[in-house]
Amino acid sequence: MKKVILLLLTILSYSACTQAQIIETDSKMRTVIQEPEKPKSPRFTYFTAKVGGGLFSDGYGESTCPSANIELGVMRLLNDHGLYFGGKIGGLILSVYDPAIDHVESDSFIFRIGPTLGLIKPLKDNLDFDGHIGIAYGYSHSITTSYFNAELGAGVWYNKYFAGIEFQEYLYDSSQYGILLNLGIRF
Repeated sequence: MKKVILLLLTILSYSACTQAQIIETDSKMRTVIQEPEKPKSPRFTYFTAKVGGGLFSDGYGESTCPSANIELGVMRLLNDHGLYFGGKIGGLILSVYDPAIDHVESDSFIFRIGPTLGLIKPLKDNLDFDGHIGIAYGYSHSITTSYFNAELGAGVWYNKYFAGIEFQEYLYDSSQYGILLNLGIRF
């Protein structure tokens, strides 16, 4: 009987040492895996170039004026949610049509500059929605006038290419407004 008890004690002590060694070996082989801190997304700055055309009302409800525009801009992403602040500089060519004489009265170049605030939201891979508001100061040397206008626009970015629509209204006279279709690129 003594032999059986001694054998059981030997087996139990050996197995206890073995388990302890395994646990000790396991603990040495384990490495603590820490989740890396989420890196802050970089604040990208994009430069943009847009061209387009559209129609502007003459303010009297008699006719609309065709227009062409070109602008260079900058967009700076402010946070991870797509909010951006930017600015643009460009020009607008208006062809003022006079219905009394049935032809274009004058072509005037209007220099424009102003800030923009917008939001870019991803829709699908490489496709982003862009909604923005802004204000612009415009000056035309040929007709010696200056103005401020409010802008509201929406469009889509596909990779680096843009297509959008923009509504503009003169702040001093709400009867004068314009709608522009723009194509652009960011780099």
